[in-house]
Formats: sequence, C-alpha cells, structure tokens
Amino acid sequence: MAQGFGWLEKLLPVNRLVSREELRDGDRAALWWLVSGVVWLTIVDLFGLIIATELVAPQTFAGVEFLTFPRIRILHVNGVIFAWLSAMYWGAVFFMLPRLLGRGLYSPGLARFSAVLWNLMFIGAFVTVAILGWNQGREYGELVWWLDVLLVIAWLLNIYNVIATVLTRRVRPLYVTVWWMVASPLWLAADYIIGNVLWRPQGYVGDPIQNLLTGTGGSGAAPTWIADGMLNWWYAHNLFGLWLTPMLLAVLYYLVPRITNTPLYSQTLSFISFWGMAFFYTGVGHHHILQAPIPGWLKTYATLSFGNAAGTGVYLRDRYRADHARALGQVLHQHAPALRAHRPDLLPAGQHPGFL
Repeated sequence: MAQGFGWLEKLLPVNRLVSREELRDGDRAALWWLVSGVVWLTIVDLFGLIIATELVAPQTFAGVEFLTFPRIRILHVNGVIFAWLSAMYWGAVFFMLPRLLGRGLYSPGLARFSAVLWNLMFIGAFVTVAILGWNQGREYGELVWWLDVLLVIAWLLNIYNVIATVLTRRVRPLYVTVWWMVASPLWLAADYIIGNVLWRPQGYVGDPIQNLLTGTGGSGAAPTWIADGMLNWWYAHNLFGLWLTPMLLAVLYYLVPRITNTPLYSQTLSFISFWGMAFFYTGVGHHHILQAPIPGWLKTYATLSFGNAAGTGVYLRDRYRADHARALGQVLHQHAPALRAHRPDLLPAGQHPGFL
C-alpha cells in the first residue's frame, strides 16, 4: 500500500486477487487527488469566511475588487463542489476500485495527469472570476466556456480510466459501489455538458471570440432565457442528486461493511436505491423555478418528486417544533408564521434522504 494509506492497511484488508505492487501506483494517483482536495478545501473555506464576514460587515474589503462578494461566492460554491469534494471523490474511486475489482488501476499515469488538469482548471477559475471578473452569470455554471471544456476533458479521462479498469476486472459480480462509481460520473458528464450548454459558447449577443474567452455573452440552448433557466436548474440540482449524493453512497457502501466487518445487509435494497435515483430524481430541479412560466407538466413532475421525501419532511417539521420547544419553552403550531416561513427549507432538506 502506498505511503499515506498505511493506517488503512489493517482496517481495510486488501483483496487477495490484487497484489500490493498493482495497488501501489493506483494508491499514489489517488493520493494526488486526495491531497489536492484537502488543499483546495482550505482555500475555498477561506473564501467562505470572506463572504460570511462581508454579510455582517459589508465594508470589510471595500475597494479590494477581487474580494468582492459576488466573485468570491462563485469561487466558494464551485470550489466546494468541484475543487474539494469532487477531487476527494475521485481519489476515493481510484483507491476503492482496484480493491473491489481485483486488479490494479488501468492507468495511474492518466489519473495523475487528469489531477494536474483539474488543478489547472480551478487555478484558471480563480484568475478569470476573482481577478478578471469573467463569468457566465448562471448559478453553478459561472465558469467560462474554455474552463468548462478543461473540466469535461479531465472528467472524461477519469471515466475512461474507470471503465477500462472495470472491463479488465478479475471479479465478475459488481458490488454496488462499482455501480455508483461507473454510473455517477457518466451522469455528471451528461449533466454538465447539457446544463452548461457547451455547444453554444458564443451566447446570445456580441462578438463570438470575446464571448468565448470571457463568457460575457452568456449561454443558452434556445433563443429564450426561460429555456436557459430550465436547463440551468435541471443541471444544478442533478449536480447534487446524480453526483454528490450517489458518490457519498458509493463511499459508504465500501467503508461501512469493511469497518464493521459485516456484509452488506441487502444488495437488493441497494439496487432499488440506485435505480430509484436514476429514474426519479432528474426532474426535481425545477422546484427552484415553480413561480416561473415553465411548462405545467414540468412543475407537476418537480412537485410530485417531493413525495419521495414526505416522511423525512414530516420528521424535520416535528423536529423543528420540538427543538424550539426545548429552546424557547413553546411549541410552534404548524401554521405559525415562524414555521411557515421555513417550510420551503424543510422540503429540499428532506429530499435527498427521501430518495435514498
């Protein structure tokens, strides 16, 4: 086992079908991603501290253009999702995959190259967003077009590495973690390309070359902003439902049985969760724009999708009331203004566990 993972050696015994020599290079590639993620976590947390400070003391960084709230918030949000959490997930994939498939990672060198490309992408994001002030003005899709292209290239290289490893495996039945590790990156690749409208880099107006470099022309799939908004929120929510949440499940399905030294309770239940997420999650994002003039059937589908979280929503409501009762000595009635004001927060909060 590569240096840096030695503390896991006794906790997570190695699959006997794969030699330690085969694991070594893959573990080093995983370490590149994990260390990158930890470094970026430190940086994007500082960005979060800056914008939190500006919320309570707006003049703290007055006159410092690259520390203005809109620019740093973009970097904080995208940094948490991509520079930190996604990098950690890829590190986990390159660590877990050989142990579950009984063979070494297909190309550790390719995994390291994509890690370098990934870091360059977010360095470019800092320069373009914070220093130059370039962004596309689409929430969760602010990075300019050519940075999107770099991200997609690195992503596709990782997908190729994962699929090539799976196709040459020594273990035939695929454990549920591998299902998530193959499907979720594929879903995110499609989600990112469609949601960021990569086939229309020129945007709506202005000089195409200028828009290509700076993103100032925006982007969109149709000559209407409402169509762009529909794609934007389809992408934004699936970013969580088809990538961030499933990959957490993949890690848990691997770690929990091995740490507790017990088999998975039910492979069947894990597959129900898998296909449930795949088929019923993708239309949820439009609950963000229910008040917009989008098609009625889309509003209906987004609303009905909350049914998966009904039980969790009820629990959160009762927990909210109970916590206030303990803290304030009173129980909030379900129609009380304080509770009604927070009800929209309870449904999205319960949505992810409701699906799982």
